[in-house]
Amino acid sequence: MKLADLLSALRRRWPIVAAGLLLTVGLGLLTSQFIRPTYTATTSMLLLPPKSTVGARGNLYLNLLGLNPAMDVLRARILADDRTRSLVDSHPNASITLGPDTTTAGPILLIGVSAESEEESISIRDQLVAEVPPSLSGMQKELSIPGQSQITVTTLAVDPKPEVSHKDQLRAVIAVVGSGAAATLVLTGLLDGALQRRAEGRRAAGSSTPRRAGRRLDPDASSPPDEQWRVSDGRQEPAQPTSAPVRVVAHRESPNRVVKTSGTRVAGTRASDVEVAAPAATARARRHVNGSPS
Repeated sequence: MKLADLLSALRRRWPIVAAGLLLTVGLGLLTSQFIRPTYTATTSMLLLPPKSTVGARGNLYLNLLGLNPAMDVLRARILADDRTRSLVDSHPNASITLGPDTTTAGPILLIGVSAESEEESISIRDQLVAEVPPSLSGMQKELSIPGQSQITVTTLAVDPKPEVSHKDQLRAVIAVVGSGAAATLVLTGLLDGALQRRAEGRRAAGSSTPRRAGRRLDPDASSPPDEQWRVSDGRQEPAQPTSAPVRVVAHRESPNRVVKTSGTRVAGTRASDVEVAAPAATARARRHVNGSPS
């Protein structure tokens, strides 16, 4: 279907288009109520080198290089811990991010939790943050590392309020509205085409139906009904065979038509006004056809 045809169909079937668009808008609003926005709470934690590496008056921030491998080990330990797995299983709709902060080169551990409510995201984040210090200390104690030589961790930044994201909600609403609008256009075009073909079929059937003759043209004809025939609107109805000589009685109404009957061509007659007559009317019929006085 061409664009012009589609636009014409939309104009003709505008009530259907309006109903489809209203239904689409309603589905979009309903989708926005079912799919809630996402709340993300984050915390950044920094790993610090042991105090023994810088001395009593050294600057710990000058020795941050080399702690990234330790941070990777810490991340894997936290994710494999049973308490972390239990926390994740108890919040199936939440999403957890635990890994290095790729925006910096330092050993910064980024903890992020996305959930359907502010309270849920903050609660899960705080529980994960509380797991970091004991996990870091435990993995070093397993190697019998003295306290003065152990890596420590400190909280660098905490979001006081989760960040609200409507991306998932907008994606779902756009998908529903786009699908509904496309379905409305396609169904309107198909329905209009079906209705147009149906109307054309009715018009074609009405124009092809032949009209019946409404009167007998020669009431004085003496031949019986089974010996008479008539041509109606250009369609010749077969006549019953007769042994009487064929003669023609015609009314001259249209000089541009020719009627042929039983080998005799009659010019200047109307096809719907011809019938077979008895032999006695032959001369009178011929004079009438030729326009001569009787």
